[in-house]
Amino acid sequence: MCWLKGVVRKLHAMCLMKCFREAPDVFSFSIVMKGLCNVNEVDAACGLLRGMKKYGCVPNAVVYQTLLHALCKFDRVDEGLKLFEDMILMGCMPDVESFNDFIHGLCRAKQIHEAAKLVDRMLLRGFIPNALTFGVLIHGLCRTGCNV
Repeated sequence: MCWLKGVVRKLHAMCLMKCFREAPDVFSFSIVMKGLCNVNEVDAACGLLRGMKKYGCVPNAVVYQTLLHALCKFDRVDEGLKLFEDMILMGCMPDVESFNDFIHGLCRAKQIHEAAKLVDRMLLRGFIPNALTFGVLIHGLCRTGCNV
């Protein structure tokens, strides 16, 4: 696992040092971010998000989804909420998968009422919850012993 962190850090450095003939694009950034997130280097991946502007890159839903998933996976849902709000403010609309990841993270953090509010928000934005959405919410309710 240590060697993988080294490889990912080198990829991160390559991206930042403009070792590409052309400035890195959103695809290049998303690949490096995914690698960083896979080895729990979420802070470095979030740093790349901030650095994308220097290269004229606009983050897309894939970039936000990658970071949101990692933040929730590593129980950093408060930071995930901020990123989720930033995503919307930047005009990048979340999809059902983004909502599901965040709902799952909230349920894991035993913030069931916040997860239910997010389902309401999802509906208000015109997204239709799928079986995964309800499954995650029901599992969270059962885990915490909440009554509806």
